[in-house]
Amino acid sequence: MPGQTHPAKALPDTIGHTFWLSAPLAAMILALGLYAAWTTALTVYRTHSPIIYWDQWEVVGNMMGTGGKLTLPVLWAQHNEHRIPVGRIACFADLNFFGGRNTSLLIEIYLVQVCAAVLLIWMFRRFGKFSGPVFWTAAGFSIFCMLSPIQMENFIWGFQIAFVFAGFAATFSFASLILHATKTEASAKRWFSWPLLVSYCAAFLAECSLASGLLAWPILVLLGFNLRLPKRTQILTAAVGSVAVGAYSWGYYTPPQHAKPWETIQHPIAMERYVLKYFVTSWNAPLPPHYMWPEISLWITRLAIALALGGVLWLLVLRRPGPAVPLRTFLAANLLFTFLAAVVTSLGRLNFGIGQATSGRYQVTALLFWASLAALILTYVAERRSRWLTLAAAQIALLVLMLVSVRSFPRFERGAEEHQAKLARGYAALEYAPQDDAAIRELYPQPERVRELYAYMRSHHLGPDPAEFAAERALLPGQARAK
Repeated sequence: MPGQTHPAKALPDTIGHTFWLSAPLAAMILALGLYAAWTTALTVYRTHSPIIYWDQWEVVGNMMGTGGKLTLPVLWAQHNEHRIPVGRIACFADLNFFGGRNTSLLIEIYLVQVCAAVLLIWMFRRFGKFSGPVFWTAAGFSIFCMLSPIQMENFIWGFQIAFVFAGFAATFSFASLILHATKTEASAKRWFSWPLLVSYCAAFLAECSLASGLLAWPILVLLGFNLRLPKRTQILTAAVGSVAVGAYSWGYYTPPQHAKPWETIQHPIAMERYVLKYFVTSWNAPLPPHYMWPEISLWITRLAIALALGGVLWLLVLRRPGPAVPLRTFLAANLLFTFLAAVVTSLGRLNFGIGQATSGRYQVTALLFWASLAALILTYVAERRSRWLTLAAAQIALLVLMLVSVRSFPRFERGAEEHQAKLARGYAALEYAPQDDAAIRELYPQPERVRELYAYMRSHHLGPDPAEFAAERALLPGQARAK
């Protein structure tokens, strides 16, 4: 009836006569997912550095400027185009309670991604009623995406807690609103619930992590309309979202080094290439020149984006809720969020070059896109009893993507090792060769500022002891004079 959603019905099981083929494929996908998670954890353990890097030095500057206190103006201060209270709180906690050695931040980053995978898997089970090979296929691919070494930059840089938390918080807000919708379906008069409050809190935390978190609010409004929530709920969501966006916008300014959105939008072809690079990087592993994979992967990505946007249009705009739609609605919300995040990123950073779209930090968003798209396709595959080979075909396609990606794992491990070595040389230079600006720039582009902040940290017994990096002294020019 109007104003109500329908309970999710179990998707037909696909075991039966296809078990002999789909079950082993599902086991392989799950194994690759766990392998990616293990590879990432092992690489972080081996290559993690206790030395803070780039934006983290600004947090130390905030701390020095406030006498070590965490004030509201500092929390809400703009950082590039973002407001990052979540990241600042995490970095302050690491400095004040854990000695400023990054350990707490890196553990938090990994756990946030584990929670993101668990959330997706729980949604598959709770609202999609996935079972058998379909469930293990979706679970394995989601684990692979959330914990892949492809986004190693996020896992080895403590400041990236803001990046990974933004996507998780937005996804959690969508899931909470779906849960609220199922609680209100028995009574259209029940317009408020604890899951709804949690949804608002999660959306606000997404906004407090990255600028892209602001996208959660219009998507929540769209979901309220799509799920036919009571009018009071829809009005409340719009009002809370407006206040949250207004608070973010108060005193906002466009960073001078970033592209102006109204200028970037005049270059749609460049924007399209940026967004394609943003998503294709997930699978575009380096291959010998005679392979056609890079070109093929671009067309696959175009097709994937077209399918995703078509699904979003159908599920969130054109179609009324029906059987099994809660999960599909959730996945469509994720797809819309991740696609818009890529577009917004291109609007503000296109002037840095299209190559920046391949940065590992953006893979936390791109891989959520791929995990959600794969799960959405599986919801339809699982319904097709008459075409039992469809599931196996989908599993084989996912396996190909995963195996192509696995080829690049060693490259990201080497990159993490090189990053660790550069930080060690830069930190050693601060103590043993303080005039070596080239080495210190590996830590932050302003050597003079780093020297000042390093002195503050050492005077407060923060950060690692420089003696831990005495071995790097031999690699530093002029280190004999520094003795």
